[in-house]
Amino acid sequence: AAAGAGGAAPAGAGVSALPIPADKELSDLQGRLWSVCFSDDFVRVYTCVRSKNQKKQQLRLEFRCERIAGEDGDAVVADVGLRFPAGVSALEVDASGLLPLATGALGERAAKVRATLGLAPFLVPALCTLAAEVQYTLTRGGAPERIASPLDLTLPSTTFLTHLPTSEDEIATYMADHAAELLTEQTAEAVTLQMPGRAAGDVASELPGLVGRCAGLCNLYGIQQQAPAQNKSQKFLMVARPPAASAQPSPLAGQVALPEAARVVCLCAGMPRDGSLDIKVTVKACRKDVCDDVSAQLVSVFRDLVEGRLRTVG
Repeated sequence: AAAGAGGAAPAGAGVSALPIPADKELSDLQGRLWSVCFSDDFVRVYTCVRSKNQKKQQLRLEFRCERIAGEDGDAVVADVGLRFPAGVSALEVDASGLLPLATGALGERAAKVRATLGLAPFLVPALCTLAAEVQYTLTRGGAPERIASPLDLTLPSTTFLTHLPTSEDEIATYMADHAAELLTEQTAEAVTLQMPGRAAGDVASELPGLVGRCAGLCNLYGIQQQAPAQNKSQKFLMVARPPAASAQPSPLAGQVALPEAARVVCLCAGMPRDGSLDIKVTVKACRKDVCDDVSAQLVSVFRDLVEGRLRTVG
């Protein structure tokens, strides 16, 4: 999650900085975004990206695992652990390099476990899938068997962005000066989100707050480019910087930092309607995969905010 909206830059005439929620509200929203990262006949593991500490360069994840009650109901699952790939580690791993997810026999559901990762290996704001491994001991009437299975841990692209307070004039100048070298790629995506029972005027009044929550969750700084007007399209500008280059190369494949002056610029247009909201997102950057992944994450978060797990309107 992003930091709050502190350090807002002057937005310029006719525009205003978006109201980005405070850290606690963003953390509470992030805490609803659990997903399954592993499942077999005996164990299921969930993960949630909770928060990022920019100053300490740390990323906090949470995990929890549960027992799957299948046909082999007498089987005992114990000592569940997670091994991160080479080059990535958590402060909480034990002496063997495992993050303990459940110690001893696994009941119906284990408690949540925190993992604090260093951000140094992550240099690109693109979707990152870590090839981790889940391990557990399985006993089915005979000798215990140690099971090791691959686990894909996916971290959203916007996890690695840092919001960049700026003004519309500053970003317009940046786009004019760097379009030919650092904004050479773009991805656009449009989606219609259902808001049943909401009049277009209500949708219009809620739109800036909605975009502000999306910006905060995606580590972007947001500006509203024109004043809200009922039944009219509203335009927003969001901007962030990618991770800085490291003195040491990343141990992870494909993690090569973007140029020092690189930015990720997102244009968002929202059209309020009776019972729905049309959103169009356009992401500009110097790499196509970054544009694709940031665009997909923005649309996913908008959908969760309006229709899904993060719904706070209507």
